[in-house]
Amino acid sequence: MAVMEPVSENVVLRRTNMFRKLTYLVSSALLLAVVTPGVGADPSLMGWWAFDGHALDSSGNERHATLHGDPLFVPGVFGQALELDGDDHLTIDGYKGVLGTSPFSIVAWVRTTNSAIEQIMHWGADVGEQRVEFRINSNRLRISHGSGNVQGDTVLTDGEWYHVAVAVIENASASSGDVTFYVNGEDDTRVSSDPERWNIVANDTLDLTIGYRPTRGDRPFIGNLDEVGLYDKVLAQEEVQQLMLAGGGRPFPLALSPEPADGAVLEATWANLSWSPGAFAVSHDVYFGGSFDDVNSGTADTFVGNQGEATLIVGFPGFPAPGGLATGTTYYWRVDEVNEADPNSPWKGDVWSFSIPSKIAHNLDPADGSTFVDPDVTLSWNGGFAAKLHNVYFGDNFDDVNDGAPAAFKGAVTETTFTPGALENGKVYYWRVDEFDGAGTNEGNVVSFETFPFLVNPITDPNLVGWWKLEEGAGSVAVVDSSGYGRHGDVIGNATWIAGYDGGAMEFDGSGYVQMKDYEGVLGTHALSVSMWVKTSVTSPQQLLWWGTQSGGQRVEFRIHSNGHIRMGAGNGQVEGTTDVTDGRWHHVAATVIDNATNSSTDIRVFVDGQDDTIESTDTDPFNLTAGLGVTIGFRPSQGDRGLSGAVDNVRIYDEVLTQSEIEQIMRIDLSLAWNPSPHTGSTPDIVTALPLTWTKGDNAGQHDVYFGLDKDAVANADSSDTTGVYRGRQSDTNHTPAEGVEWAGGP
Repeated sequence: MAVMEPVSENVVLRRTNMFRKLTYLVSSALLLAVVTPGVGADPSLMGWWAFDGHALDSSGNERHATLHGDPLFVPGVFGQALELDGDDHLTIDGYKGVLGTSPFSIVAWVRTTNSAIEQIMHWGADVGEQRVEFRINSNRLRISHGSGNVQGDTVLTDGEWYHVAVAVIENASASSGDVTFYVNGEDDTRVSSDPERWNIVANDTLDLTIGYRPTRGDRPFIGNLDEVGLYDKVLAQEEVQQLMLAGGGRPFPLALSPEPADGAVLEATWANLSWSPGAFAVSHDVYFGGSFDDVNSGTADTFVGNQGEATLIVGFPGFPAPGGLATGTTYYWRVDEVNEADPNSPWKGDVWSFSIPSKIAHNLDPADGSTFVDPDVTLSWNGGFAAKLHNVYFGDNFDDVNDGAPAAFKGAVTETTFTPGALENGKVYYWRVDEFDGAGTNEGNVVSFETFPFLVNPITDPNLVGWWKLEEGAGSVAVVDSSGYGRHGDVIGNATWIAGYDGGAMEFDGSGYVQMKDYEGVLGTHALSVSMWVKTSVTSPQQLLWWGTQSGGQRVEFRIHSNGHIRMGAGNGQVEGTTDVTDGRWHHVAATVIDNATNSSTDIRVFVDGQDDTIESTDTDPFNLTAGLGVTIGFRPSQGDRGLSGAVDNVRIYDEVLTQSEIEQIMRIDLSLAWNPSPHTGSTPDIVTALPLTWTKGDNAGQHDVYFGLDKDAVANADSSDTTGVYRGRQSDTNHTPAEGVEWAGGP
């Protein structure tokens, strides 16, 4: 999640004397030039310290900071930033902070390599700990009050810039439901629950402090701070993201916080739409309709009108959709904020949506045509609109289920689940659900699924404790474990079966994943190795493999970091590679962990495409895993985030340390086949470097039949009897140059 190259803007002050230790002097004329607030300043902004060569408050509240020690002004994310070396901090003289049980939010850019506890902002009384401590603790965000605290999840002490924020609701407890962290605009909150209530009391002798804990004289921030702000409201995620991108404490001009929430499902035929106005809004242009494209384009039939209120009723006579909202329909709406006095008006808003469910049962799981379904399956569905009872039909005969035969009727249930009992392996079953809404019965559709076939995969390598080839293909809702241990997995959410590096593969969109619910992975301090093929072009943090327990950090996190490098770790530490694997090509990635490991490079090694890719590092945090959620591919289930947007193939877990040569062999998959092609699969070389074609021979191969052409299927299906020119002959060398060469923009 690190931001490697932050965008700078023009600033009021030039970057002069940025590396000189400064004496804090400023004339009143300069103060006015720098900090006069613009039109539409956010009244909830209590203070904003940009550190652009000064420590003045640009919120308009004149809460200017006093510098203590000898901090430097250095290049920052926006203009300049403050550099603190351990004996520096700032106080906002006379300002006690947001008090009582009021909501508040803090934002800042931070950069540090210090692993000690570092205070970002502090205010309140030390007695009874009725204070705010927003800090970096154990390399991650933490905010404390009383005896409670809430924690973030991203390691922030790697010397890169991070935008951090915390939002605390009114009358909050020290729980993740009331306190939300953001790192680089994304939710970073660890799940927690603590009944300790926020009630901040002013400190009679100490004022709000940045970069230090004044009550104990410790926890100095060592590193850089930029664009620090404090609000007496809960910032929405959109606002945090806008502040991250724009800086300067600029007000958010767009409508936000839609109600109903974007994507909500409503069991009603009318709705009262509402939103929070943008900072400059005087009135609102509202659009509403049943087509995303029409609402997004603002076609005439979707324009409701310009209005002063931030609410709109739909589904009643005299309002949009006067005949009522239709069941089984998704509606879209948009609010553009208008202020005729501002040349930037109107500000086009995002398109939001909500849905009214169908009257029939929908989102049936297993879906129609599903294969590899667990014989112990529990059927589930979304109930129809206003459904009171659900009549379930189930059996192995289509006609019985379709006709509603007594033998297929399993009864009326009040829950939207049904367990048919243990089913036979490798058999097709049919089911449907009819919904009774009190006025009548709405008949559902018949769907079918096939249960998991009876498989016998012998254990050929006892140390290979999980092997998911991902060859099942379209319709499968499960993945087969080929290790012989029977640790099959379920496909959850949006996932697509595609052609992979070798045979089939699975592609995720950031929300789907695979989970082995009955396999909790290699545990304790036991040695292990993991490997897979992966292809992605997304640079945000993405989980490849996860298992264990989030609490205490006793889990495996094998993932792609925001810089595109592979990371392997547990607890509060990790080891990282050097290669960016987010180039949209297939890469083989692996990691090994020795017995009783720490999170250091001496104990953990990372491999990319068969080569040791490890950055040397030292971290004494132990690698000690406890049972929790099952092994998961492509997602972090403990936090519900870090979904993979990309494809994976041939995933393996071993309970031993693999050697580099063994990892190279695993890359080959089938040792009898030619491998290591150049140009590699999916590459786009120029016509000079494309030839000759080269490869590494399969084990025991003496000669090689070569096939080449522009038609993928023709090459795949050809054999040595081919007469179309695809077959190029049998040879001893492991290179080949087609006589016709290659052309610019040639290939599939």
